[in-house]
Amino acid sequence: MKRIYLNNSTLNRPFDDQSQARIKLETEALFQILSDIDLRNSKLILSEVTELENSKNPYYSVKIRIDELISKADKKVKVNANTRRQAKLFENAGLNGMDALHLAAAIQGKIDFFITCDDSFLKKAKKATSDQTIKIMNPIEYVLAEGL
Repeated sequence: MKRIYLNNSTLNRPFDDQSQARIKLETEALFQILSDIDLRNSKLILSEVTELENSKNPYYSVKIRIDELISKADKKVKVNANTRRQAKLFENAGLNGMDALHLAAAIQGKIDFFITCDDSFLKKAKKATSDQTIKIMNPIEYVLAEGL
């Protein structure tokens, strides 16, 4: 079964300005991914980093809705010393601290697909994980690749 990690840029996508075509398409792709998870064709793996980042969400109603999604995760990866060491390596490769922690937690959780809507992160993360088996893509790419 596929193990999927959705970072906060993806979880927040439905609450962004839907008048932009790309945002609307990424939102629809996210809904397809969540539907696939609900059908038990995939597992949602998140982390303490997801919870921490969402706790800082300035929009209370959005925070609550994302907390509901987080509660549906099949597994929540706990950050430990190994996660922090791996994150430091990703920071040295150009990722910012929170993004580096997300990626390190996803690898620790043995995920197959890391889904993000953040283009800058996507580019840096692909380069930083070229020796890993993890596939990093945006939600539209994932839906197309998996035929959802």
